[in-house]
This record gives sequence, C-alpha cells and structure tokens, in this order.
Amino acid sequence: MASTADLQITQGSDYNISVVVYDDFGSAVNLTGYTVRGLVKRRYGDATSLFDLAPTISDAASGVVSISLSPTTTKDIPVGQFKYGIEVQKDDIAFKALNGNVIVIPEVNS
Repeated sequence: MASTADLQITQGSDYNISVVVYDDFGSAVNLTGYTVRGLVKRRYGDATSLFDLAPTISDAASGVVSISLSPTTTKDIPVGQFKYGIEVQKDDIAFKALNGNVIVIPEVNS
C-alpha cells in the first residue's frame, strides 16, 4: 500500500527529501536489489510526464529513498499543483511506494 505525502518545491531552489518505504504492516522494506523511479504528471494517467523526480535508494537496508533536485532543475518546473508517484521494482515485483501532490511555488527573488 502506498503512503501519501505532498511535496512542496520552490522554483530555483534546492529540493532534498528522504522517505522510508513501508510495507502493509508498517515495517520498513529492505530495498536491496530494487530499483526506484518517480515521475510528476499534470494528472494521474497522463501519457507524458512533466519531469522526473530521479529518486535514488540511499539506504537499502532501511528502506530509504531520497530525492535531490538542483536549482538548475527546479527553475524550469512550471508553477502549479501536479501529481506524482514513486515506484520500487525488483524482478517481476513492482509497487507504488509513495504518491501525492507536488506543489510548485514561484521563486520570489528572480
């Protein structure tokens, strides 16, 4: 079962977050051998994405997934509210680990 959390990104700023992937029983999933991906779309089900969150597994044994976006990346993200999903996969097993809204706010000092 996927957890739900909203992400707030400011254009032109660093964005860093780490989250733990939990199973249906509330235990952290050992992500050793898994891959992770995460896309942002205007709406769930859209064929194309706005941008890639480029998540990485930063501590596989503890189930930690990290997202790090540079100011160069965030400056070009349009302002608005969008949908995202992070999925982990190993062999034929894939599941949605986290999803929710991405709220992009404008940079004030540009």
